[in-house]
Amino acid sequence: MTDSFKPGTITPKKAATIAFFIRGLEAGVATEIWLGFTRAAKKMNVNLITLFGNKLDGQPANIIYDIAHNENIQGIITWSSTESNDFMRYFDQFPNIPILSLTQSVPNHPVILINSNGMKEAVNHLIRHHGHSKVAFIRGPEHHQYAEERFQAYIDALAENNIPFREEIVTPPGSFDYSYGSTAFRIFIKERGLVPGRDFDAVASVNDGIAIWFINELKNINISVPQNLAVIGCNFSDLGRCATPTITSVSMPFVQQGETAVLTMLDMINRNKIPDRIFLDSKLEILQSCGCTSYGEIVSTSLTKSAPDARSRRNNTLKPDKQNITVPEENLVNDCMQQTRELLGEKTALNETELDTLKEKALGLIRSFFSELLHTDDGRFLMMLNSILDSEMRHDGQIVIWLKIATLLRNKVFSSAFPVETLLNASDMIDRARTTLIDSIQRSLLHRFVLSENWLDVLRDIESNFLTADSIEDILKVLSAKLNNFPVGKCYIALYENPAKYKFMDPLPEFSRLIFAFDKESGTADLGRDGIIFKTRDIIPEQFRSNTENMDFLVMPLYMKQRQLGILVLSDALVEKNIYALFRDILCNNIYNSVLFSELLETKNELEKTLDNLKTRAAAIFQSSQNIATRVNEVSRATGESATTIKEISNNIGEVMHIVTSAVGMGKKIGGIVTELQNNSRKIEDISSLIFDIAQQTNVLSINAAIEAARSGDSGKGFAIVAREIKELSKKTVQSTESIDNMTAILQSSMDATAKNIVTMISIIENISNLSKNITLAINQQSSTVSEISGLMTQAADGTKEIVNDISAVAGTK
Repeated sequence: MTDSFKPGTITPKKAATIAFFIRGLEAGVATEIWLGFTRAAKKMNVNLITLFGNKLDGQPANIIYDIAHNENIQGIITWSSTESNDFMRYFDQFPNIPILSLTQSVPNHPVILINSNGMKEAVNHLIRHHGHSKVAFIRGPEHHQYAEERFQAYIDALAENNIPFREEIVTPPGSFDYSYGSTAFRIFIKERGLVPGRDFDAVASVNDGIAIWFINELKNINISVPQNLAVIGCNFSDLGRCATPTITSVSMPFVQQGETAVLTMLDMINRNKIPDRIFLDSKLEILQSCGCTSYGEIVSTSLTKSAPDARSRRNNTLKPDKQNITVPEENLVNDCMQQTRELLGEKTALNETELDTLKEKALGLIRSFFSELLHTDDGRFLMMLNSILDSEMRHDGQIVIWLKIATLLRNKVFSSAFPVETLLNASDMIDRARTTLIDSIQRSLLHRFVLSENWLDVLRDIESNFLTADSIEDILKVLSAKLNNFPVGKCYIALYENPAKYKFMDPLPEFSRLIFAFDKESGTADLGRDGIIFKTRDIIPEQFRSNTENMDFLVMPLYMKQRQLGILVLSDALVEKNIYALFRDILCNNIYNSVLFSELLETKNELEKTLDNLKTRAAAIFQSSQNIATRVNEVSRATGESATTIKEISNNIGEVMHIVTSAVGMGKKIGGIVTELQNNSRKIEDISSLIFDIAQQTNVLSINAAIEAARSGDSGKGFAIVAREIKELSKKTVQSTESIDNMTAILQSSMDATAKNIVTMISIIENISNLSKNITLAINQQSSTVSEISGLMTQAADGTKEIVNDISAVAGTK
């Protein structure tokens, strides 16, 4: 931890309630953290409400975190990180509640982390002890704090050993999913064409599961671990300890992290000063996959080099003379016991009685170890270890603790000035203990597997009975009959009142209805027909909360896809948590189906009522429909007649258009004739003017002739008579010409008026022609429209007749 911080130094005066955000219930990390939580909460008299959601993003399960708004919750501990900014933004809505993170740093709130020292130690072990210089690395998710720190520890270890970083033997940022081991194999071998042993001689993985999947892929190409390639993992999981070969790994104190989190949160509630970051130590745990054969192999090898005769005597099973060995000073044994007490003291969640019992067993085991090592050779150490392990398995103890004690003994003995023979014997004893411990772990896992199978059988039985359940009431009856066989003390089911589609950071529905309350001691509670309405953030109604001491609730959302249903609340949930996740999934599926069935049934009933109302009204509508049909037929006939009349009008107007067109043509011809007459009249005027001019000249000529005749006397009398006749003729000609001009002028004026009238007439006729054309077009369009309407009315009449028949059938009049 940072500095010498010791959490939990002050016990709250009254029980505090802490909300724990958890993103999964799978076995492994989540189980270990939860174990630490529950132990510490029980010891410190803390109410623990575990809210099982998911990563802090838009997933519908995250609605359950809104329960943390309950005014009775004094603190929030989160193991529900995400790579998005939503993680930071989400906690802004809890300004007055202490928040403690176990994954990523939340601004202005402390975080408890596990350092990466163990990964650095593991990579150094591959390099310095096994001589590997081409260590590959399988990365975890980008931006995830633990994944990035483990990767950085790998880089730092390479730098400390003057080994250059090679990007081609490092995967891109990946995932914590175990299947990423197969992806890493494909990247290294198939995509990059790397050859194990040549291009890389060891692999460090971000977790054990990925390492195991990678090893399985190597087996398919006949690469053996550790013979051909060394592999290490991280988390020191049950899976890795039971694999073949067992996985050398880095132990992560997740149980201690859970315990420390509860105690630290109590300090935060009590306003004690808390470091921004609290670090717990990770440690290298040597098993087989790195190439080591025993815990003592490192020291044994160096001892053999300096004392080959000791190895020879060991191989010949020669034992050292116990009487000639100097008993170590008393403070050596005491020092070893003190370190064991400190190791066990980290298990602060154990109550005093449990801790004292555990210490007594550990100190007895240490005494038997040194007694057998230095004085006797009767196998009492292994016998006592077996006895302890049997007891631990019966009481679901933590066998890994004893593996750590064996490691402590190894380190203490090998750091002391014992003879070579004693160190080799100690190595043999610890190796046998290690074999026994791993065997016990495997048996423990098998035992847990058998138990899990039993619980799965119970779930299968519940699910099979759900198949015959037609309603939620039937589902609850099945639960009442079967939950006695399921590992849970109390079970509550509540459905939301008026749920809405969930969007990230939306609040819970304000109210819920408790429909099921089960207690193994008292059975199923009678909640009445309608259940009990309560505020959702209260988790369960007050009357059930008041009967609960040291609450340890697991609260899970009930939903299907995006549809929110309600909450499931479990208490005294003591086995693998993924069993409860499966239980929740089965329950969600069947409640969802029942809700849908109920909704369909309600819809069916509503449809039946609507049909009855329809039949009642159909009879009243029937007569009106017949009247409408009759009127529609009449309108259809009238419309047809109108269409015929309009068609006749259109034909008549067509004839008028023909006559008007002919009149326009004739008018234009007459106009042409009048124009020609005007032109001829003007010619007559010209001729008349010419004749007038001649007459004038003739008159002048006659006057001249008369003058000449007068001059001639009697000889000119005859010529004078001619001259007078010519003058008279000229006079008459002038008079006639004037009459012609007058008549021509009158005729010209009449023809001009006639021409103008003809032009006006032609213009009027042309306008009539244009109007007639427009009228014809309009009448044609009207005729077309009326014809279409007539057709539609005919169809409407037919449709109305069908409607009348259908309504008659609905009304039952046929």
